[in-house]
Amino acid sequence: INASYPWLLALAHHGRTTMAMPSVSRRPVVARSLSEAGAPLRPDIRVKIGIAEGSGKLDLSDCDLEAVPDEVFELTDLVELSLAGNNLTALPEGIGRLALLEKLQLSGNRLVHLPDSLCDLESLEGLWLHGNLLESLPTDIGSLSNLKQMAIAGNRLAGLPDSIGLLTSLVELVAAGNMLERLPKSIGTLSACRILDLHGNRLTGVPETIALMESLEELWLHGNPTLKSLPFGLGQCASLRKLSAADCGLEGPSAVPPELGRLEELVDLSLYGNRLTNVPVELLRAGRLKKLWLEGNPLETE
Repeated sequence: INASYPWLLALAHHGRTTMAMPSVSRRPVVARSLSEAGAPLRPDIRVKIGIAEGSGKLDLSDCDLEAVPDEVFELTDLVELSLAGNNLTALPEGIGRLALLEKLQLSGNRLVHLPDSLCDLESLEGLWLHGNLLESLPTDIGSLSNLKQMAIAGNRLAGLPDSIGLLTSLVELVAAGNMLERLPKSIGTLSACRILDLHGNRLTGVPETIALMESLEELWLHGNPTLKSLPFGLGQCASLRKLSAADCGLEGPSAVPPELGRLEELVDLSLYGNRLTNVPVELLRAGRLKKLWLEGNPLETE
């Protein structure tokens, strides 16, 4: 994996998503030979749609598609749909008709925006959008109340909608490799979130409401050179085990909250490549901390 694309490293770290689900009985749907737009339906696509009629799972990844066949939106019993690795520039509003969808894989396309109807998929648990050209997320993304995993890395996002805080079932949010400058204060209401990956952005700060993320175990902030300091609220994230704030331009006596040293679960803290001249003594006395990375800082010695 090319280290020039840090969001790819993040996705490799978290592993590849599989499309395994139990077999479910489905109502028969007849796949037609022509799409509603009049374009011939390729034989290989017709076969895949035919299989999906009985399995509830449709895998159209790496099919060199430039548009989603209309027949896909007739499969209203679909539970899983993968359109990854195609050449899609738009996702039709018809996606909202797939009300039973639990997993939607759209990574590796050329999507610039998403339809509002995506927010109607209330059964959705996994949404993978990494490696597109997205500049924003739908305003009502918070309507996806059952969403547990969301990968939006490697896009062009400059911000996240306030409604993201309504995703109270979200366990993992990977937003690395975008152009994020700020986070909404509502990020703190992601009470179930265990992994928050924000590395490789342009963050100038992290809201103090992060203190409310009581389930947070891993926070990845490295590669945000304009961050300058960490929020004091991090010291209240009692479940935090791993924190990476390397190459974040951290400097000054208050850049690293001393409260981090009191976190009983913290075992791995990366602060290398900053401009720290000292670190809180509390970190040096932290009982459970096993790894403290400080290389590349102009630390003063007494």
